[in-house]
Amino acid sequence: MTLKTLSLFLILPMGLLLAQCGDDDAGTLCEGVGADSSCVGGPCQELDDCDLLCMRELPNLFPDGMCTTSCGEQSECPPGSACVDSEGFLCLPTCDESADCRQGYACRSLGLVEDTGTEDVCAPDLSS
Repeated sequence: MTLKTLSLFLILPMGLLLAQCGDDDAGTLCEGVGADSSCVGGPCQELDDCDLLCMRELPNLFPDGMCTTSCGEQSECPPGSACVDSEGFLCLPTCDESADCRQGYACRSLGLVEDTGTEDVCAPDLSS
């Protein structure tokens, strides 16, 4: 397989995914938010554990992984989550207090996409 052919196999699916993300009529790509969700908020160890994206444990980040999706605007996140700046723009579960979040996560105020303010979301607990 040539490098050009391999590039097409890698780039074409990404282009289709991005095209779907930008379609206002498409809505979100998955549904469900919370500690057991395979869309946004649930734990993961590999991509197959999630509908779209598994943020695995990085040094002190995303303990036990977190299922999520990347976003470019709030409408791309399912209800109950917000498009915030956390290791890139990701949909993270919204919260009122840290008790709403899984172990290893805290209710933190993070910047929203397009600098439109902040939102309280379950994000990695940096105090541990």
